[in-house]
Amino acid sequence: MKRIKIALMLTLMMFGLQVFSQNNQTRTPQERTQNQLKGINKACNLTKEQTPKVEKILLNTNTKIDELRSVKPTYKGERLDKMKAINEEQEAQLKSVLTVEQYQKYLDMKEARKEKIKERRENKNE
Repeated sequence: MKRIKIALMLTLMMFGLQVFSQNNQTRTPQERTQNQLKGINKACNLTKEQTPKVEKILLNTNTKIDELRSVKPTYKGERLDKMKAINEEQEAQLKSVLTVEQYQKYLDMKEARKEKIKERRENKNE
């Protein structure tokens, strides 16, 4: 009976590790782009002309970020500096594609997401 319990516990632990490792896999730039595009489209009601432009901008950004993650930084903070530059470039491109109202909704959506992350971190630390 004791052996059965140990075998069952080991099986459950291995299953748990396998599930955890599957959830931890990173998404491709295309998958992240589609997720982001859905969120932006929901918040900003993109037109048919804007959707492919925004998708191209997001895919370009996500591809650059993936490339950046694969390269080892030469100095502390290099990756962060480059990420900020990539995001600023994306913001400028989106601002040129979106209308003033849509861009404001986009910024509001980003701010709400930041607040949600901040709240999650605070709850995690408690």
